[in-house]
Amino acid sequence: LAFGLQGCASTIAPTPETASPQITSPAAESLPLSKDMVTVDNLLRWPLEGLDGADKVSAGLGQVSELRELKPSWVTGEKPVKLADNYVLSFTWIGPGPNRIDIGLKQEPCFSPERAVEITGAIMDPVFRTDHGVDFGRTYYAERNGVLIRIKTTPETYRCVVSIHVSPIRKLSE
Repeated sequence: LAFGLQGCASTIAPTPETASPQITSPAAESLPLSKDMVTVDNLLRWPLEGLDGADKVSAGLGQVSELRELKPSWVTGEKPVKLADNYVLSFTWIGPGPNRIDIGLKQEPCFSPERAVEITGAIMDPVFRTDHGVDFGRTYYAERNGVLIRIKTTPETYRCVVSIHVSPIRKLSE
């Protein structure tokens, strides 16, 4: 099973005329979560509870981020956000479809891949260089209860987690 690389970046800032009003995740309205519950540990742990756990991630991100509609089915939080555990999110993307979440982490403070593996039981993908020898960081995968988590690290040093990607596991018949 091969996993493709996915990049998340936007260099176009909305103008005041096109900026969408702040929105919250639909899950944020139904789950009783407080800002102090939103930690990197929980952002890694909750999705592995299943699709309801992934909803907790969306709800938690809605508690701490200023989410705005980017385009239909996508919401984003592009401002850095300090979490209750003092780690800093660099970006948040939720959508399209249910339980598709991309989270960026700043390298300072550094959240270690070893800690992420301890929490999730993730397994490292042995491939971390392209055919041309370019190092794109290590990738770890964990799946449980119908949800896949992909954890990416800094290139070359592999010292810090730089992104967490959550998605439902699709069956081959879908």
